[in-house]
Order: sequence, then C-alpha cells, then structure tokens
Amino acid sequence: MNKEIVAFLKNLTLLCVEDDRVIQKVYQKLFTPLFNQLFIAKDGEEGLEIFQNHSIDIIVTDYMRER
Repeated sequence: MNKEIVAFLKNLTLLCVEDDRVIQKVYQKLFTPLFNQLFIAKDGEEGLEIFQNHSIDIIVTDYMRER
C-alpha cells in the first residue's frame, strides 16, 4: 500500500458496526494496524453511543434488507 495512504489512515478513527463475531475479529485484525483508533460495535445502538462519544472519521456497517 502507498506510504502516503498508510500515513493518512493512521490519523483517522474507524467505527465498525457488525453483529457477527467472526467478522468483528476479521475487522480487528485487518484494520487495527491501519488506523489510529478502531472501535467495534455489536449493533446500531452501541455504534450510535460510540459515535456520539468519540471523534469518528469513517464508519463501516452492513445493511440487511428485509425481504
């Protein structure tokens, strides 16, 4: 990965909202080395609380459409 991009990401805070524990672990392993700070929320309620109490730059979440 480009050094400038890595340096840029290291200044950002990431919030991942994910209810699947396996995917949470994947996010943690993947994103921890890249970002200044990583928060992982188990649901939207916890994600909103984290968002309101911290300076979040990027949010990653899934979307389940009802059928």
